[in-house]
Amino acid sequence: MTPEAQRIAVAEACGWILNPAKHTAKGLDWLHVPSGNTAYNPPNYLNDLNAMHDAEKVLTNEQDLEYSEALEQVVEGRFVTNNAEDMRRLRSATASQRAEAFLRTIGKWEEAK
Repeated sequence: MTPEAQRIAVAEACGWILNPAKHTAKGLDWLHVPSGNTAYNPPNYLNDLNAMHDAEKVLTNEQDLEYSEALEQVVEGRFVTNNAEDMRRLRSATASQRAEAFLRTIGKWEEAK
């Protein structure tokens, strides 16, 4: 998945859509449906930990456990052994790693072709 495709997939999962009224609001190409906010682009989920923190909030309780497991796979390439070093790496996951785990959790991740 390209970074742009990832960013758009996370944004759509968080309630962003292309602004149907963008012809009347130059530069406001995206609309966040829950809040009504408009923006030229949705948040930069792949490079912004704060944006990914907000994205993680849309996960259900069941998805939260799946997300933790997906994050382990993305960061470690395996399930962690629950030692201190493994936990430290998970806490230090980049925004990009979190975005990939998020998309895998919601079933939107596409392998590169």
